[in-house]
Parts: sequence; structure tokens; C-alpha cells
Amino acid sequence: ENIYVMRPNQSFIVAGGRVHVGLNGVPTIHGVTLNIAGKPHLLNAGDVVRVDLGEARTCQVTVQSFDMFKVVIHATCATDGK
Repeated sequence: ENIYVMRPNQSFIVAGGRVHVGLNGVPTIHGVTLNIAGKPHLLNAGDVVRVDLGEARTCQVTVQSFDMFKVVIHATCATDGK
């Protein structure tokens, strides 16, 4: 659940429809470039990006693994303090 396999230049709306994530180009040996909520991030396996949606809700996108053909991410949202 909440695991997504992304191919080059593919995007998904994740975390229960709250966050848009896109894979820009192809993964490289330097990492992957994910566009998360409109901002590009160069990430490696294990990196986490937190997205504050306001109203005490925070989502996070975690890069689980990648190779030259795909990226596996995990995306969830939680209500802060609850």
C-alpha cells in the first residue's frame, strides 16, 4: 500500500490524492530527480521529502530504490499531533 513504481517521465498523484510526484528523465548513478508538489529534488535511495500541506497535515515521499529503468517510492500523509 502507498508504494508506487515510476518509469521515466511518468507522474502520479499519491498519498491519497494529496501530492503530485513526477520522475524527470531517467535515474542516473547520481540519483533521481523527482518533482514533488511542483519542486524538483535530486534524491537517492532512502531520502525522504516532507511536504507541508497546511491545516496540520504533512505528507512524505520516500525513495525506496531505483535503477536505470524505474524508481520505487513510498508516499503517505499524516495529521500532525494525532
